[in-house]
Amino acid sequence: MANSNASSEKLKGTLDFDQIVQAWQDSKEGRYALEAVRASDFVLQSIAEGNPVSAEDFATNLGFSLKETQILMRRSRSSGADFDDGGRMIGNALTLKPTAHRLEVDGQTLYAWCALDTLFLPGLIGKTGEVYSTSAATGEPIRLTVAPTGIQQFDPASTVLSVVVPGISQACDPDQRGGADGAACSSMHFFASRKEAEEYLRADTDISILTVEEASELAQRAWVRPYRSALESASKLDPSD
Repeated sequence: MANSNASSEKLKGTLDFDQIVQAWQDSKEGRYALEAVRASDFVLQSIAEGNPVSAEDFATNLGFSLKETQILMRRSRSSGADFDDGGRMIGNALTLKPTAHRLEVDGQTLYAWCALDTLFLPGLIGKTGEVYSTSAATGEPIRLTVAPTGIQQFDPASTVLSVVVPGISQACDPDQRGGADGAACSSMHFFASRKEAEEYLRADTDISILTVEEASELAQRAWVRPYRSALESASKLDPSD
């Protein structure tokens, strides 16, 4: 079974879908602690409404101390989060900074760092999104409707995604930079067909190709369901509720 310690020498196509899911699930172990999920939800919901997040916002809305807020903002910046000139956070997977992947939610124009992000972000914020992107190989338009529970429709019907795998793909190495321009996000694209993807990724033997349906299921199992479960638990334990 693939996990975060799997050999980076494995080649594309040697992992089955469940192994890819397991590798992503393993990579997220321990990331849904109470304070972490509360902070993440506050950021995502604020950005989904088009609102940058300042250190004062964290302190006011989450009851964080100044020291806690400074640590959080510093860690977020080092992991690749987007900030505006005023030092406010404007993106962490979901972003107000334009990228190749536009996400329309409730009339708000948002963006995602990579193709895979567009499939789990609607589930994290609890709202359906219209995704507008293009094939990384040809520039052909790609459109998807993604509900919190998964993909609803997409065009073209042959659309696939390139997906890195923790513990397998070099782009997932811990020393790689994060964020929209980081190695992992820069390796995950939409393609109008598997043939396009295979030709484009010919030299990248450690990147997998998934159908939209597979990628949507990966998003649900590795991101959305664990996150929503942790958020529900955090809500029950939060004394301010």
